[in-house]
Amino acid sequence: MSPWLLEADVVSQGLVLRGAPPPWVIWLVIVPGLVGFAFLFYRMSRDVRPAMRFGLAALRTIVLLLVAFLLMDLDARGRPDLAATLLDGWLAARGDFEALAPLRLFQCYRALVRALTAGLRAQQRRDDSNAAAARARYLAAAERQVTTSRPKLIVVGGVSGAGKSWVAERLIGALGAVRVRSDVERKRIAGLGALGDSGGRIYSPELTRRTYARLGDAASKILEAGFPAIVDAACLMRAERDALRARARALGLSCRLVWVTAPVDVLAARITARRAAGRDPSEATVDVMRTQQHFVQPPGADELADGLILDTGAGIDLGVVTAALRR
Repeated sequence: MSPWLLEADVVSQGLVLRGAPPPWVIWLVIVPGLVGFAFLFYRMSRDVRPAMRFGLAALRTIVLLLVAFLLMDLDARGRPDLAATLLDGWLAARGDFEALAPLRLFQCYRALVRALTAGLRAQQRRDDSNAAAARARYLAAAERQVTTSRPKLIVVGGVSGAGKSWVAERLIGALGAVRVRSDVERKRIAGLGALGDSGGRIYSPELTRRTYARLGDAASKILEAGFPAIVDAACLMRAERDALRARARALGLSCRLVWVTAPVDVLAARITARRAAGRDPSEATVDVMRTQQHFVQPPGADELADGLILDTGAGIDLGVVTAALRR
């Protein structure tokens, strides 16, 4: 256990509330807050823009703290898969990958607060074994947030209908990774919601270039925050894959390619069913998939030296895939 977490463990076991805090503690907390609000109101009287920026930043922090609280609790209760799914959905909706930077700190903080309150309860109720177990569980959750391994970039590519998103969705929970998906980010750039219909107008070369630049930026932010990053995108051109690999190398991290394939008839059936359901961000059609088959640049031997090829038409063992990507 980290030394400062060990100290928090001691505090959570031994701290006992002894009535009201002394007056100097109240002044230490209240006076700086009053000074801060006085300064804020002064600035508002002169220029409302700094106050608006302050308010928006504070609101963003509050939301992130609430998200971190739920993520931490799911992880502490043995459901890191649900935590990963929640974070994936929130980022898909918000696109705020910069918010990942303090997320581990916030989760650690929330876990320590929970451990502290559980420790107080255990101190006051000597026969409450649940409180002692909860304290240990939350301290372990805090420890996990500060003892992470070096993250890596995983690029999940392949033509439309191959099963990229299906594979990526299952890897985020298994690897504790954060995903950025090209179908969602492409529409975000175009000002559309994830399920908005562009009528095919979002697949211009310029928007494709901007989309892959956005994917690279998001992947860098994910990795810098200490999370494994999964880029869920076709990446049909070698240059697109090389650009993503360069992002990882710039941070001194590794990049693994997962190339997803399936027979053409399976691809066509999946795309047809997906279009009929209307619940997926992808607007690819069977014709788009057939066109991709003509210009795709399959990965070279150097890309697959530490990568994987998955035929989702034949079925895959996600346990084996996860183990291979952890190495």
